[in-house]
Amino acid sequence: MKFSLILCTVGRDKDVEIFLNSIVQQVYSNFEIILVDQNLDDRIDSLLEKFPQLNEKIRLIKSEKGLSRARNVGLKYVDGDIIAFPDDDCIYAPNVLQRVADFFSKSSEKQIVYSTNTCDKESGYSLIKSPTSAVDFDKNNLMGCSFTLFFNASLKSLKFDERMGVGSGFIWGSAEENDYLYRAFDDNLQGYFEPDVYVYHPAKEQDSVDFQRAYYYGAGLAAFRCKHFSKFRAFKSSLLLFYEIIKSLVTFKFKKSAFKAGYLLGYLMGLLAWKLTIR
Repeated sequence: MKFSLILCTVGRDKDVEIFLNSIVQQVYSNFEIILVDQNLDDRIDSLLEKFPQLNEKIRLIKSEKGLSRARNVGLKYVDGDIIAFPDDDCIYAPNVLQRVADFFSKSSEKQIVYSTNTCDKESGYSLIKSPTSAVDFDKNNLMGCSFTLFFNASLKSLKFDERMGVGSGFIWGSAEENDYLYRAFDDNLQGYFEPDVYVYHPAKEQDSVDFQRAYYYGAGLAAFRCKHFSKFRAFKSSLLLFYEIIKSLVTFKFKKSAFKAGYLLGYLMGLLAWKLTIR
């Protein structure tokens, strides 16, 4: 069983080096890395010289900027049985590929997605809430984020919505993986989450408030809600965000409150932009 890891990168080299070091340490070695380089310089070419042991496993491809756009470019070259989309600043625990391969080797036809857990490798802090036990999930209860998800390669013809995600050129700067995952499922398909397998990822929002990041996260969620759900549910989400701001203020979590305020503003603007421009 072969993995196709589609790694899209721009503006980073040290983080990519750390990720590749984690790949070298994998217990399971049947994989290819489709490295989609969006840099205008040759930093990635220079970096790969440090990993001669991966020469036969890496396919380097150039692409225009835009995360969803780059992932779609990478999907054209998939040759494996399992597809993943690691971030260029994440780290795979040594047993990740082995555990995912074990799951898919015995999974049923309806189980097309596997999700690991995630946290910051240094602090242990996680930006998403995950169950404490293994659980199935489906389109009505999405789980995981782009770098924790592993897909059956039968989905390789499914493309990301290039209007969504970082670098798209639109306001909707996130939630492209939710949209992709939602469209991957039909009523008979499901995923599986395992809490003791980790893909590590920095928890950037823990230490500082990135208002711009929050804004684009919120706008992306708005696009996802508009695409797939009713007006009532979209409105309900805005009320929930407002409630979380108040709750954070009352409990003196001012950084979280500020982040959620940016998120809510982005959400409202994302709703408006989608309604005005998308038919």
